Amino acid sequence: MKKLTCSVDPQLTKPTYVLLCSFILFAHIQHVVVPQITRKLCEEELLKVKGVISFTFVMTKSRCIIRCKVELSPEMLCDAINNTKLLSAQQVVRNERGEEVG
Repeated sequence: MKKLTCSVDPQLTKPTYVLLCSFILFAHIQHVVVPQITRKLCEEELLKVKGVISFTFVMTKSRCIIRCKVELSPEMLCDAINNTKLLSAQQVVRNERGEEVG
């Protein structure tokens, strides 16, 4: 989903609107045995995906928070993690009550 944000340039009298072209994906990583190895494997695969802007790991919850360009689909990112053959990933989605659904 594209969002508009407003930023004010001190040299301009009117605010300028910037179209953000990125989204954030929360991925649950399954088969986490050794957190350091899991993190390294995910890092190596995500760095290969063109369009990934940044990623952060929350190993206590087996999660990876990925910021990427809108051209990428959640399936492409999960497939990249699944390419390790040792790990699997799925998108974390919440329903209207805020509960995580798989």
